[in-house]
Amino acid sequence: MNQAESLAKLDWRQLVKYGMNTYYIDDTIKTELTNFHLAILVAYYRNAYDKELQYKSVKSIQEVMPTALRELVDKRNIKSHIPILLLHILNGK
Repeated sequence: MNQAESLAKLDWRQLVKYGMNTYYIDDTIKTELTNFHLAILVAYYRNAYDKELQYKSVKSIQEVMPTALRELVDKRNIKSHIPILLLHILNGK
C-alpha cells in the first residue's frame, strides 16, 4: 500500500467513525481521497527544492479537497487537514 492509500484509509475510517460514510459511494470516495493525497504528496516532493513553492502548491491543492474530506475537517473542527501520517512524512520520521 502506498502513502496516498494509507492516508485515504485513515480518512475513510474517520468518515465511518462519524457515520458520514452513508452519504458517499465507498469506491468513489476512496478513489477521490487517494487521488487528493497523491496530489498533495506529488506537490510536496516535486517542489522539495523550494519551500515557498512547495507550500503554495500544497495549499492550492488543499483548497480543492474532496467534499467528504472538507466535511470531515469541519466535523473535526480543525483549520487544516494534515493527517498524522503526513506529518510523519513531512518531518522525515
